[in-house]
This record gives sequence, structure tokens and C-alpha cells, in this order.
Amino acid sequence: AVAHAVADRLAELDPEGAATCAANAAAFHDNLHAVADRVASIAEAHPDAPIAQTESIATYLVTAAGLRDEVPADFANAIENGTDPSPAAIAATRQLLLDKQVRALLYNPQTEDKVSREMRAAAEASGIPVVEVSETLPDGVDYIQWQTRTAEALASALDTES
Repeated sequence: AVAHAVADRLAELDPEGAATCAANAAAFHDNLHAVADRVASIAEAHPDAPIAQTESIATYLVTAAGLRDEVPADFANAIENGTDPSPAAIAATRQLLLDKQVRALLYNPQTEDKVSREMRAAAEASGIPVVEVSETLPDGVDYIQWQTRTAEALASALDTES
């Protein structure tokens, strides 16, 4: 909707470029639907699959893909509030990974700290795939490429048996 609204406004400002604006908005719309279709295929192939996140960066993706975030609420709430998780919450999250109770760890490398690195190490030690999910658009890719790569990385991780 935003792309079409922007295209409509640009077409008003530049009537000669209206057809290009409309075509670009339509292409963006189609590409965005391709990403959504890929996420839907994750939900179909891996319904209710358990995952963990070092922070709730991918909540919309996790929800759309029909996955279940198993990170204890105390851990997630502390991270969300910018505070250190309690030792008990860290231990519970680490155990979740060491016991292979999840199929993938979604990890934000842009906000890594001692706790998140420890969770990544526990996942890797257990053979759980780590999917890097960034907050901002990486250099050299556009929005659609970024979202497609993230969805593909998650699908690949879930297809991997640990």
C-alpha cells in the first residue's frame, strides 16, 4: 500500500514518469508477495517448529512462518527492556539450546553482547543452525533481497536436522 501511495504521489509530481512509477510499484508488490509466499511455505513445511531468538528482532517473521519461540519470557523481556537477563533466565535459555529443544537460533549480530554470544556458542555446540537476522539493511542489497535472504536462511536452517 505504501509503495502504491508513493508511486501515485510521484506520478502527480511527475506525470511523464507516471507509468514508470506504477510499474515499479507493481514489481515491488509482486516481489514482496514472493517473500510472503516463501514465508508461508516455511509455515507449511515446519508447522509450529520451535525456535529461539537472542532478541525479538524477527517476531513478525516467526509469527508469519507459524513458528514457536521457546525462549523463556524472563530472558526475552530483559532483552526487550535493554537489561541483563537474570542468571536463571540465561541458564534456562542456554539449557534450551544445549538440550536441542529448538530447531534454529535467530541471532542479531548487530547487537551482540556477552550473553548473545554465549547463546550462539551453545547453539553451535549443539548443532543447532544459527540464522543471522539484522535490524538494518545490509550493504549491497535492496529490501526485497534482504527479506528473501532472511526467509531462505530460516527455511534452510529448519530443513537441517540437528
